[in-house]
Amino acid sequence: SDLQRHKAQISRLTDALVRSSQKSKLRDELLSETQRKLRAAQEAAKVEGDKAEERTRSLEEAEKLLAKRSEQCRQLYELIGVLEGRLAEQTETAANAPSTPR
Repeated sequence: SDLQRHKAQISRLTDALVRSSQKSKLRDELLSETQRKLRAAQEAAKVEGDKAEERTRSLEEAEKLLAKRSEQCRQLYELIGVLEGRLAEQTETAANAPSTPR
């Protein structure tokens, strides 16, 4: 009968609607989970980026300090060379000077 056919059709449509609704809910949950994971990954990437920038700044400061220390060492070696030269001159002058009896 028509009534039974309509009831069966309504039942099939209701079942299809329930399945479709369940699939939609599952897709929404998956989308929500994916968005949460994406936000977490973006936050982690930002933290790592900030750490990398800090390490870069620290490295640049260390390089500047090393360059300064290297220049100071170069100046010290230069000064030591001058002082050694003067000491050698004084030693040579003293060795060549006539000794005076006391």
